[in-house]
Amino acid sequence: MKYKLFSFLLLVLSISACGGSDSGAADNNQTLICDNGGTDYPACTAPVCDNGGTDYPACTAPMCDNGGSDYPACTVPVCDNGGSDYPACTAPVCDNGGTDYPVCTAPVCLNGGTDYPVCTVPVCLNGGADYPVCTDPTLPEFLDENDFFNDTSVLVPAERKRILTNVNGNDSKVLNDLITELNAQGGGIINIPAGNWLFGEIVLRSNVHLFIDPAAIITPVRVTWNGPTFHLGYNDLQVKNVSIRSTSATEKFTIDMSGLPDNLYPPTTQQEPRVMPFRVSEVENFMVSGAFVIDKHTIHSSVNFIPSVRNGIYAGANKGLVKDITVKNAHGGYGAVQTRVGSNVFFKNINSLSGGSTLRIETDAPHASGYKAPIETMVVSNIFGYNIGCNEGNSAVMIQPWAAVNGRFDVQKISSNSCGAAVRIDRAFVEWQTTSGEFTNPNNLPVGSFAADSRITDINATYGTKAQVKQGTFPFIPCDLRHLYQPEILMETFHQGPSISPLLYAASSHTLTDSRFYDIDVPTEDEIAAKSIGFPAASLIISRDEQKLPSCN
Repeated sequence: MKYKLFSFLLLVLSISACGGSDSGAADNNQTLICDNGGTDYPACTAPVCDNGGTDYPACTAPMCDNGGSDYPACTVPVCDNGGSDYPACTAPVCDNGGTDYPVCTAPVCLNGGTDYPVCTVPVCLNGGADYPVCTDPTLPEFLDENDFFNDTSVLVPAERKRILTNVNGNDSKVLNDLITELNAQGGGIINIPAGNWLFGEIVLRSNVHLFIDPAAIITPVRVTWNGPTFHLGYNDLQVKNVSIRSTSATEKFTIDMSGLPDNLYPPTTQQEPRVMPFRVSEVENFMVSGAFVIDKHTIHSSVNFIPSVRNGIYAGANKGLVKDITVKNAHGGYGAVQTRVGSNVFFKNINSLSGGSTLRIETDAPHASGYKAPIETMVVSNIFGYNIGCNEGNSAVMIQPWAAVNGRFDVQKISSNSCGAAVRIDRAFVEWQTTSGEFTNPNNLPVGSFAADSRITDINATYGTKAQVKQGTFPFIPCDLRHLYQPEILMETFHQGPSISPLLYAASSHTLTDSRFYDIDVPTEDEIAAKSIGFPAASLIISRDEQKLPSCN
């Protein structure tokens, strides 16, 4: 009996073991359904999504095979490489105005790019003709400042960093001596602290940088006829790797000329004082940044590019950056900057308040150097400007060649408020005299021009009646507005009067021919009109040479 019972128990155990084996085989053929939103997939099977994947990851959407074009029906992988293989993967949409693009995908702009960088404007592929619908990467706004100025001051060791000591009276000799000392040691940095300083004829030498506290106030000391305060480049001196800058990225140091005496010249001269805060000559790799100049209608622009001579060869500046300069009360015929000669220079954030032409790209006639400098060397080329503004002055940008055949310039984002024009493009100036007043060039003098691919973009102009209007541009004032032209002379040949037009293009005509005319790429009339404010019906958006009227009778 015991034997039969034992045999029965062995049989039951044997059947149970077989049953366990069969159950395990069934589990290997069926994976568990995921219950946790599919987070442990592929260990379990998540149900396939039927609603376009909107409740993913609760369900599994099929992986896209066609570049994600049928998303959200399928799931495209999120991009891990900055979105460069988009649309094969999905880059996250930018939440911070697109500043971290291309790590994320910014929405494409649909309104001409005016809300950029919130959205991404497509890059222009047709030479920028449809700008601003697309982004032209060659525009000045995309230039890299480091391509114009390589800041060598970061390499200066601590032992060659000095602080200038303020002395009673003229500080020029102390500063010039320190510049010479550091130059002999291979260069250095001179910090000019807050306070009042008297400087004149400061000659910057290679590898020396002036760092000026924004609370410093510099009064120019006029030593020579033209009165330079700082020289960047000097006769018979090779100068490289120099800068004059504010120590603050947001605040400017001050050069104050308002206290200059009016009797700098004999009464028979009857000229405004000649003072030049920055004289820029033959210098390579330079920067002037962060200056606020209080002018007194002096002759010369505050930053003046003029040739110097070394070993009998005349030359100008090359490879430089001039930025964050504001000038107040400038002479109508001068202003913030004039480039008479130079190449590869970027002007950025330059403003004239209450006077002058902010950025004058105007070369000189042979007589300017006493007929010593060959005219073919006295040219400008690769001159760039961005964010140039004028308030109650002559113009934000003024273009005029004299005898030189110049290279290219490119200026973008130009604004004016109550100025004669936002942009003035004048005929080439040729020293000629005829009794008839017509241009005949009897002596066959050279006629200057600029490269045909020179460009002006983004003109913004607001009409006003406190412009500095030159007597020579009076014929362009519409007859209905000439009663606003004041008879009293402000200075030289300038009067207060109304804004003439956003673009005064005297070097162009639809009906006349003149060898002094030249072509520049400018915005269309519709483009300029869309950004012009307050101009009366009598005003022209673009005034050309044939539209001037010497008399309204």
